[in-house]
Amino acid sequence: RVQAGCTYVVCNATRDGFRQREQRLALADWLAPGRLFGADDPARRPAAGLLPAWQHRVAASGPVPSLPAQTELTLVTGETHDELALARIIEARLREADIRLQVMALPYAELIRRDWLDAADLVLGSEILHDDEDFGCYEWFAADSIFRQWMPADAVLELDRVLHGLQAQADARVRMTGYEEIGRQLVEAGWLIPISHEHQHIELESHVAGVEAAPLGFVPFANLWVR
Repeated sequence: RVQAGCTYVVCNATRDGFRQREQRLALADWLAPGRLFGADDPARRPAAGLLPAWQHRVAASGPVPSLPAQTELTLVTGETHDELALARIIEARLREADIRLQVMALPYAELIRRDWLDAADLVLGSEILHDDEDFGCYEWFAADSIFRQWMPADAVLELDRVLHGLQAQADARVRMTGYEEIGRQLVEAGWLIPISHEHQHIELESHVAGVEAAPLGFVPFANLWVR
């Protein structure tokens, strides 16, 4: 199954090379998922939105990002196999644009401390939503998420204003439509660059049955039975 969520890149918009929307979207186009991995990749599928069902912006093959030749960037990410594999793919792609990438892989405890914020030019992160997507979207957009760290203060205030309005909506469908619009605006402004939606795989012995993964990848043991 495809996880509800997204692996994404966030640009440090305090850097001269990423202050403008056009600069961030140029990077998004250079990192078009179709250029990073194939549609038949068993681990992931290309993302054009923050949830698998959302189509916000399809990255197109564009020119080299407008950064000086031999620019050196630091990308911060976690230490999981998938994060490191994708970071190396991004590193190779940026090398084609004569951009050098230093990958800083950190354990989870260091990631959440965020002592590295000032050193990072890019962040490769991921969000896996709660099994209640309504709650999960609100939590993602309203919490102290990485993408909010480098947004201008007025953009953050506007985001919070819209989220506060959605809290007052009794209809879950209206709320989800509102979250989808928030996601579209974040992607079209280059605050979040969707890269992939990850596939969940479960390995089991042939004598085990009743296996069904929950949205976060856990398997409820109460449903298992032996053939």
